[in-house]
Amino acid sequence: METNVSVEEARRFESEISSEDKNGFYLIEDYSRHYLDDEAFSHLIGYTGKMDQNDIKNHPEYPVADIIGKMGLESYYEKFLHGVSGKRIMEVNARSEVSPYIKEEPAQPGNNLVTTVDRDLQTFFYQTLKEATNNLHIHKAAGIITNPKTGEILALVSLPAINANALTKGYPVKEVRAMLENSHMPFLNRVISGLYAPGSTIKPLVALAALEEKTIDPSKKIRDEDAIIIPNPYDPNKPSIFRDWKNHGIVDMKSAIANSCNIYFYALGGGYKDIKGLGIQKLKEYWEKFYLGNILGIDLYGEKKGVLPDPE
Repeated sequence: METNVSVEEARRFESEISSEDKNGFYLIEDYSRHYLDDEAFSHLIGYTGKMDQNDIKNHPEYPVADIIGKMGLESYYEKFLHGVSGKRIMEVNARSEVSPYIKEEPAQPGNNLVTTVDRDLQTFFYQTLKEATNNLHIHKAAGIITNPKTGEILALVSLPAINANALTKGYPVKEVRAMLENSHMPFLNRVISGLYAPGSTIKPLVALAALEEKTIDPSKKIRDEDAIIIPNPYDPNKPSIFRDWKNHGIVDMKSAIANSCNIYFYALGGGYKDIKGLGIQKLKEYWEKFYLGNILGIDLYGEKKGVLPDPE
């Protein structure tokens, strides 16, 4: 069975080959996904493809030659989108002549899926992120835009992207192989499957924890230094050094948040001089209140949860 035959190939088959040569062969018209923004939406929408052994095992109700969602929303909402495949029962005699259909069961269409994604924003976000990575001479990036009031996802981009149409159509082979062998792992959705240090976004949570635990007065001013140096009890020649990105001078909680002062929040977390630190257990307790380290339940497979450090 040959799939994804072009219209030109089908018409040539019909016109150039005699009816005797066609015995046992026939054309079936079918529908195929075509993605208008094949790369911009690749990690969100995903793509469809032929069933593999796992798909056949997980979906015994599907014909083995069926098409199934392989990634993104196509995969997550597979049963909702799929519908029911039609069937035609026909008879073929010893001369490979096909008789008229004995019985036909019409196909049933699947459901439509309406998302919160904004197409214009998604394509703009993709192009902007791609241009930025090109200018920085890097290959990997991830970004997400949400509605903070509802949690709705408006745009989600992971780079490098994949060509959804090339995978759905199954060609060209060189392009498909290039994606599969790409060392930058384009099939990884870096937004939901990549694990990263939180960076300065953690600082307001540390400030909130310090206020709740009353470990510091928000108006208390401290001198922001270039680095905090903690002696190493096992090797005095190798102290632990925690640096700031610049010397901010005298800061209180508001200015420390506004200027993202590392030293101030190192002190709030671990303690320094006359500031009592929260300690790792309290930090973890407050991070968990904001669902850090949890699966959030996005409508995509492959979401990973981060690791929150604790004494154990």
